[in-house]
Amino acid sequence: MVLMMEKEMSEPKFLRHVPCEKCGGSDCNGEWEDHFFCFSCENRIWKESKPMQAEDNVVPLKESKLPDPDGTVVGPIKDRNISKETVRQYGVRLLLENGVITEHWYPYMNADGELVAWKKRVVADKTFPQVGNPKAGVLFGQDKFNSGGKIITLCEGECDTMAGYQLNGSKFPVVGVKSSSEAYKNCKKSFEYLNSFESIVIAFDQDDAGQKAAKAVASLFPKKAKIVKFKPGYDVNDYLMKGMESQYTAAWWAAETYKPDDILSGFDTMWEIAQQPRREAMFQYPWDELNKKTYGMRPGEMVVITGGSGMGKSSFLREITHFAMTTTEENIGTLYLEESSYETAMGLASIQGNKPFHLPDTHYTNEELRDAYMKTWGTDRVHTLSDSWRDNSIEYLGDKITFFARGLDCKLIVLDHISFMVSDNPGDERKMLDEIAHKLKALAIELDICLLTVCHSKRQAGKPHEEGATTSLADLRGTAGIGQLSNIVLGLERNGQAECEIERNTTLIRVLKNRFSGKTGPTSKVHYDEFTGRLTEVYDEGDE
Repeated sequence: MVLMMEKEMSEPKFLRHVPCEKCGGSDCNGEWEDHFFCFSCENRIWKESKPMQAEDNVVPLKESKLPDPDGTVVGPIKDRNISKETVRQYGVRLLLENGVITEHWYPYMNADGELVAWKKRVVADKTFPQVGNPKAGVLFGQDKFNSGGKIITLCEGECDTMAGYQLNGSKFPVVGVKSSSEAYKNCKKSFEYLNSFESIVIAFDQDDAGQKAAKAVASLFPKKAKIVKFKPGYDVNDYLMKGMESQYTAAWWAAETYKPDDILSGFDTMWEIAQQPRREAMFQYPWDELNKKTYGMRPGEMVVITGGSGMGKSSFLREITHFAMTTTEENIGTLYLEESSYETAMGLASIQGNKPFHLPDTHYTNEELRDAYMKTWGTDRVHTLSDSWRDNSIEYLGDKITFFARGLDCKLIVLDHISFMVSDNPGDERKMLDEIAHKLKALAIELDICLLTVCHSKRQAGKPHEEGATTSLADLRGTAGIGQLSNIVLGLERNGQAECEIERNTTLIRVLKNRFSGKTGPTSKVHYDEFTGRLTEVYDEGDE
């Protein structure tokens, strides 16, 4: 017999309740002699690394149909305030010792209404051994109610299901999922049955796991699903046990049609959003024509610079950094990954001093250099990485960007460059660059910063970028994700091999993508002065 099979099993001794690391519950995790089992998320961990098998905690059966467990009866569950009639309605069986209930036996049927499993609840230690094939079962109680109708209530767990049925005065169908962790899977399996009802009221527990499961299930049934909001810490059975039938009924009828938290609609909601201040630029570019198309840089945006090798992308970034420093009072964080802190320091000071201090043939006095340093690094508004930075992973550099933004109040972050972050990492470069792009865009939004970064262009057939080839979004190295996630993409075009010195030192800035205004195409031309080291906007003859 089934009961004899259960007793013949060697069950480990229950030791205590402990916190669950997976779901965060404080005492829902039970410790046995050989394993841990969480009653909330049903996560099982074996001691001594014993692998968990699909059949663990399930007694296999040779026969196709299950008999009633020996020695069990139908009666009320007094400590739960569940009546005998309700217990009979759901086919639940109870095992008593000296008049005290020691076990609940919950029947699970398949879609054809055949008994395929018993789920046993051992009252003493709250374990749930199972007999039969529980995976073949549908929702608890589904076989008791015909499909199609006005309203069906969905509860979490067997006792809550029976309590919900009793609280509703046995007027409406009430079925249950096995647990919050299995709720979505259970309901997807019984989708056609649930969807046959006009309204689906979800009455899950109020804890995080229960509410997360409720929203997941509700997403399966747009317009039909309603979620009940109970008092904090209450579940369905609590209302029955405490004689709060009227409060439950009020909450049940007040259940609201589910709408995802991230969906906005309605005039009042959208008009309130419309009253927010218009998105204004926090930083401008040093060049007028570029500003006319982009309207500057706004917090939460990621701006990507691309171009061939040697196109002056680092100089381009330094000009923007210096312009932001001198035209605003915001702090700036810089991460130049391919150069030393000396090069970074001298680069910004050179822009300030209008002299390439790093070149051996540049003449300057110590006072000039000191003045340039005082007006840049001496402001304590510009910050950079030291030479001791450890690695180029997105996790490490993401932490540095976060510190720049939150610890040093930086509103502009300059990262040169994305491609360097995968230069010595084995694996799929395309996949890694895509992950990096997602992380950087998320940081820009989360930290509310302007993120300015560089992505190298890939080699192409025909005329190379280093000789002035036109840039495009397709030229971004590695992945299309960088271009898709960026708010602005700027291409730098210059023929570094031109015979004419002016042409050789003049760069065209092309707006390849502009999510803010949609304006794209060629904009500013900037000329590099070899004596000052500066990029100055120039105009062709006839330009306004």
